Amino acid sequence: MDILMLSASDLESIGMTFEENIACCEKSFTAHGKKHYEMPPKPGVHALTDSFIHAMPCYLAPAKSCEDAACGLKWIAGYSSNPKNKLPMISGIMILNDYQTGFVKAMMDGAFVTNIRTAGATCASYKKLCKPTDEVVGLCGAGMQGKWNVVALSSLMTIKKLKVFDVVPAALEACKKMVEEKIPGCEVVFCDNEKDACTDVDVLLTATGAQAEPVFFTEWVKPGCTIFPIMARGWNRDALKKCDKFICDDWDQFRMLTAKWYDEPEEPYAETGEVIAGKKTGREGGETIICINTGLGLHDLTTADALLKKREAKGMTCGQTFQMTKPGPPSSWMPDLK
Repeated sequence: MDILMLSASDLESIGMTFEENIACCEKSFTAHGKKHYEMPPKPGVHALTDSFIHAMPCYLAPAKSCEDAACGLKWIAGYSSNPKNKLPMISGIMILNDYQTGFVKAMMDGAFVTNIRTAGATCASYKKLCKPTDEVVGLCGAGMQGKWNVVALSSLMTIKKLKVFDVVPAALEACKKMVEEKIPGCEVVFCDNEKDACTDVDVLLTATGAQAEPVFFTEWVKPGCTIFPIMARGWNRDALKKCDKFICDDWDQFRMLTAKWYDEPEEPYAETGEVIAGKKTGREGGETIICINTGLGLHDLTTADALLKKREAKGMTCGQTFQMTKPGPPSSWMPDLK
């Protein structure tokens, strides 16, 4: 059984665009909205108070074409304290299985898949929640996911100004450099605190690590803002009731992982997939909307599957292949009973 291993640099060389990944996330959101999937809420362990290591198994079962079926697992860790030690916050691995045999066919860097699909999920949601007048973005947390979300959003809206806050000066400078390179004409404004970055913006991204207490407040946000908490914790505990519409990607998963942060959260107006599949209406005027995408394994699955197919279509040889075992009957070897 040959297994392909792809590093982050291998995946980067395949050249998936944000537009392609947004399409992957629209596909997985639609499957979720139409219930064409199997995806248990992600179980996890929490070695430190600011950490998680989650297993995200899922199976995509399209109604029409078996060619789009996919199966896999992401084993992903998030440690908010890592950046203080000059380590990435997110690390992990993505595994793709052949859905017909169960054999593992590829393993790839999970952090790369996570970063691009997190931005893709935000954008797929934004397409249904946007206003044509949106032009100012607020960002709290200028790490990898924060930066990638902003750059990805620039493919859907003209970002004239980015107001950004981070406690790490180097992260602010790195964010400014990337934005100036990827979004010409966008003014980057460094903010002194969270409130300044959340005020007078059309789209707001909060992408900090885990917070012990609320640090973002809906009273700062202007009416009509679309809020995307990339890290769901950190907002005022009654935030879901203060917005006109609360949307989340998976209600069961939200209740298991995130609901305890908020004061008696009511059932959302819709799951994101219901909006993207056309079962529920997205934006309807000047509503203030909070859309919390806790992260669907389906996004990782469609992204990983698309990366593998694009590599094959381009005839690329990046990555390493190794053989786990040869298919066949079990070995006759048995351990000694002594």
